Amino acid sequence: MKFRAKNLNAKKLLNGNTEFSMEVEDKQNRLISQLNAQKQLLNSDLEVGIDKWRNKRSGGHNRLFWDMCGYLSDHINDPTITQMTIYRDLIREYGVSTIYPVEDELLDLVIRDWENRGDGWLTQKQRKSRLDGNRTNVKFWFGSSIYDSKQFWKIVEGLKMACRDNGLDITHYDQQMQLCIKEMEEKEKLEKEKAHGNN
Repeated sequence: MKFRAKNLNAKKLLNGNTEFSMEVEDKQNRLISQLNAQKQLLNSDLEVGIDKWRNKRSGGHNRLFWDMCGYLSDHINDPTITQMTIYRDLIREYGVSTIYPVEDELLDLVIRDWENRGDGWLTQKQRKSRLDGNRTNVKFWFGSSIYDSKQFWKIVEGLKMACRDNGLDITHYDQQMQLCIKEMEEKEKLEKEKAHGNN
């Protein structure tokens, strides 16, 4: 279960543990209904992750992006070059990534867990860590579903360049995608203004 929250607070308890609280907009009581329907969560240990909220791209953004990938793969007409291989190549070339040393005994587990998050969540083993001989540096790419407008635009620009290099007219796609990115930027701007207004 994932939901959007704000006003995160942490409080130290007398027993040494830490208590977290947060505010969730739930005027229709949908979240409470979901929790009541999953009562096993209320009395179980939970796996909790906290991260900064990012606006997800709309279905229109994704459809347009994948249509462009399909347009390019159809033109290339090579069975080994699909929408997916084009997308993954774009992630490797223009996507957001980080390098992190992973313990060798956990290497396969960590890589498998990361890549199971989605099609764009890629990894590449690199050299042994200089800090610890029992660790291997791994490059981790983040899937584009969590990108903001600037990060996503880099991927789109890479796709447009690949289309033009193959002699494709992408005027129609380009105009639509620019409108989508502008819409995304406006949403992000409103979210920032709203967040500052609540502080």
